[in-house]
Amino acid sequence: MEKGRTAKILTPFLDGMKKAGASVELFYAKHLNVKPCTGELHCWNEKPGCCYIDDDMQSLYPKLRKADIL
Repeated sequence: MEKGRTAKILTPFLDGMKKAGASVELFYAKHLNVKPCTGELHCWNEKPGCCYIDDDMQSLYPKLRKADIL
């Protein structure tokens, strides 16, 4: 992944963002344990905005909420 075609395009882009002063964090979905949504709408009805599925997304949610750009 780090040496693939997407990385050839993405790496200079991220380097440019870093040089411009941006804080950049890269995540590879393939390296994460992310379970699919079960469609129970727990995140809408029971606890709005909070997913009950315990997977690697739990560590990403705060970063996604804080990010200016995704």
